[in-house]
Amino acid sequence: SSPVAMPRSAQDVVQDLHALFAAAHLTGPYVLVGHSLGGLFIRLYAQTYPDQVRALAFVDAFPVEIPGLMGSDWPTYRQALDQPLPQFTNSPSFEEIDIDSSVAQVGAAPPLPPVPTVVMTRTEPFAVPGTVSPEQSGKLEQAWREASADLIALRPQTPHMIATGSDHFIQIHQPDLVVSGIRLVMQRSEPNR
Repeated sequence: SSPVAMPRSAQDVVQDLHALFAAAHLTGPYVLVGHSLGGLFIRLYAQTYPDQVRALAFVDAFPVEIPGLMGSDWPTYRQALDQPLPQFTNSPSFEEIDIDSSVAQVGAAPPLPPVPTVVMTRTEPFAVPGTVSPEQSGKLEQAWREASADLIALRPQTPHMIATGSDHFIQIHQPDLVVSGIRLVMQRSEPNR
């Protein structure tokens, strides 16, 4: 990909995805699946281009309520999020995301459109870096559970699939669950339902 200025925002990612769909001559509506920060991206895409979205699948997605729920611990956690995973430490293609501005963009966008949605969450705690204390880690886990409930509440009758025994990377540990969730929202989005 072409080098771009960092950090980027959810709006930047949404515009890139929109341009990619157009350049590839893909016609919507699309079923969008977002893991972690990808949840912010697909949510903002749906809020920005509601007619182009058929369904949404949030895979242990980052809820916009996390910064508020974390309170004074948010800057510490945000700093940990800003760092690449060890395998990407020296990668020139690692993208930095301005999470605070991305959360604000989702909050300022129109409401989420009435599309079928599924939310998948893990049961195992995050692997947090040593800079995050056990108390902060516990607060993160509690905030994530509360904020995931808010994500589920965005759409009436949103299925909540629990990935028992999985950590944050549900798509790696339980890919069949993710596929089942995607199939479910696709079925729910069929015109005669």
